[in-house]
Formats: sequence, C-alpha cells, structure tokens
Amino acid sequence: MKYVVTSYVNPDLDGTSSMYAYAEYLRKTGNNSNYYIEGNPMHEVEIVCDIFQIDLSPVDKICENDKIVIVDTNFLENIPKKVNLENIVAFIDHHMLTESKKICQNAIFDVEMVGAAATLVAEKFYKNGIEISRESAILLYYGIISNTMNLKAKVTTEKDLQMANWLKENCSEISDEKVQEIFIKLEAKVLRKLGV
Repeated sequence: MKYVVTSYVNPDLDGTSSMYAYAEYLRKTGNNSNYYIEGNPMHEVEIVCDIFQIDLSPVDKICENDKIVIVDTNFLENIPKKVNLENIVAFIDHHMLTESKKICQNAIFDVEMVGAAATLVAEKFYKNGIEISRESAILLYYGIISNTMNLKAKVTTEKDLQMANWLKENCSEISDEKVQEIFIKLEAKVLRKLGV
C-alpha cells in the first residue's frame, strides 16, 4: 500500500512544504509514501528551493489504489480531480472545517486553527522524536514564516512560534537573513510580473 500526500492545485509554500515533509514523516514511520503536486507551485516555493538547492521530486500521478493524505486544505473542490474521495485517509489542515467531514467519514481529521499546516506537520516529527531532514526543516520553517508574515500575523499561535523555533534549532542554515532575502526576492518577482 502506498500513501500519496497532496494539497490543493497550485499550492503555496505551506502546502508544498507540508506535502514534502509529511511524505518523509510517513516513510520514516515505516510507510511507503511520496507526494503529488497538481499545477504550478507559487513563486515563493521556487525562491526557497532555489536559495537552498532543494529538488522537488513528486510522483507523476496518483494511482487508483493509493491512500491519500490531504494537507493545507479540507475544501474538496480545491484538491486535484484525480483524487478518489473514497481513498482519502487523512486531512492535516489549519482552515475551518468544511462539509468534507461528512463526505469523507472514514478519514482522520487533524484540523487545528494555527497559522500554518506546516506547523502541524512539524509537530508530528517533534512529538514523536522523528529526525527531520535538512530539506523538510527548511521547507516547513519558511512555510510557517510565509503563512504568518514572519510570525507577525494575527493568525500566529504559540504553537507556530514553538515549531518555528524547533525547526530553526534543527537546521543551522535557517536564519533571519534568509527570511529577508526570500521576502525581497518575492517582492521583486511580483513587481516584475506587474511590470513595475
């Protein structure tokens, strides 16, 4: 049996980092797992992967019998059309619960109102004492930073702060200077797109 972790179409950094890292978590807990990206991840994903030389290698497709974990959303209309709703086994999300709870009655819902889904995925490594890779630590950290506007947005919770600090402690490459570099590059990319 294989688990495939996915998110909504054209995911942001929070969704992409959660997919990548949760697939790693499943593998490190004895499960065959990978992740699937539908569409094109947002610019912030490209910027972070470029700065830290992280190669995203998702599976090309979702197979008929794959067990599906959805991260960073529980809005069924936003997930890839290739997902068979009967195969969804779990949701890990930080948004308000939708009718998905009624439709996917056999799925586990790990839904908590925190600043980022990346926080909930990081917590799984933290609570279970699972060693996290450099790549997952970086992606999850900047997923939290992006979603919470550098831990300053109103949605930021104590858990977001705790997990961001834990990830930073586990990867020496994470720094405030890199946060600034990412935001500057993202702003420049947006301005170029707008023709400014």
